[in-house]
Amino acid sequence: WYNSFPEDMMSSKTVFEVPQITLVETLKMATVWTNKEQPCPDLYPMPSDVAYDCIDEVYNIEVWYENYFNDTTPEEDQRLRDILEDPSQGPGRLYYELFWRYDVLVIPVKTAFMPKLKYGNVQRAVSQMRSGVPVLLEIYGEVLEEFMFTYNYTCAFVLNTTELVYNTTRQYWSFSEATKAIRSPELRRKCQEEGFAIVTDYSPSAIAKKQLRALGYTGGFNCT
Repeated sequence: WYNSFPEDMMSSKTVFEVPQITLVETLKMATVWTNKEQPCPDLYPMPSDVAYDCIDEVYNIEVWYENYFNDTTPEEDQRLRDILEDPSQGPGRLYYELFWRYDVLVIPVKTAFMPKLKYGNVQRAVSQMRSGVPVLLEIYGEVLEEFMFTYNYTCAFVLNTTELVYNTTRQYWSFSEATKAIRSPELRRKCQEEGFAIVTDYSPSAIAKKQLRALGYTGGFNCT
């Protein structure tokens, strides 16, 4: 399921203010690359009107988040520390605070660790979609292709060297085409809405229901 924070994961509705999408002069994009198996991917060409960060850190955000919030006030610093210490918020909410500093989150595939390539990339996608920030998703590997067959998510691209496993009528953008297209606020709102719709299938309650059905449970559910 998606990684979030306890208060959000236990709620059927978002417990945070959904990011507002507007026209911007410089589009701020980021990849959160908590992967020490391989360096940040080389994404190019990067348009001049895009500011791109690859945040290459360990998974534990509490040890490095201050490096990316160094423009805040003392009051904001305290608010972030309070979030980290709150068991209903914690590091998961702090990741969302980081995501919300950007207009688009780019998710290249991780290829150094094959099980992660097969399964982990979808988990990364839905976790970041849940934040409400539009996601630009690289498609590579069977699981991601199956994901696209199911959801046909709009904001997706392939690299020029990628060979798709399955025959598909979907014509994917290149990275260059995708970065140009996603400047549009209308497209980003569309992908934000699609992302929220997708993550409902990956909530803890939805996963638990699927597991119970797989075990033979045929009754109803009364989840709040």
